[in-house]
Amino acid sequence: MALPDLTTRLSNTDQLLVRSGMEIGRLLAAMCKDGDTVSGNLPPQVLFLSRLLSVEPQKGVLRLAYSDHKPVNSAVLQARSLTLRCNHRGAQFAFAAATPRHAAHGGAPCIECGLPTAILGMQQRRAALQSAGGFPFAKHQTPWQEIQRGLVAQLDEGMVLKSAVNYRDIAHRGMPRDNH
Repeated sequence: MALPDLTTRLSNTDQLLVRSGMEIGRLLAAMCKDGDTVSGNLPPQVLFLSRLLSVEPQKGVLRLAYSDHKPVNSAVLQARSLTLRCNHRGAQFAFAAATPRHAAHGGAPCIECGLPTAILGMQQRRAALQSAGGFPFAKHQTPWQEIQRGLVAQLDEGMVLKSAVNYRDIAHRGMPRDNH
């Protein structure tokens, strides 16, 4: 079953359990190619954020980039296994990676884990959410919320003040202001 078949089945059923080693390898390779972020929760309340660097189904391993936070990497390497989640092409996938250990990939340090034996995919019903009027959010409770929501762009647009883009590179348009 190819990846498009998996996504079609997932969109029809809302949940999908993948147990085929070949399909697991293909799915993880697609996550790696797309540069998707993977996350995992470790006790006590530690969040591990990373991305897949490589997947080698023949060797039964996957490699994860180190997190930017050293204590998190230490916690990962001390864990017996990791439960990772990844939002890939509109679906949420969860899988367990066994025996994390220190390794190298392309001369850089990384975390190597055993390939998962199963991946669970969960599809959110985007069409149902859109037909219900979109994602509900609270009305403005303070004037500051109204100002912030009206003036700040969405995250996919850079989450900057909408009018701030008009003031980029002003030195090229005239004499800059003298602050001193």
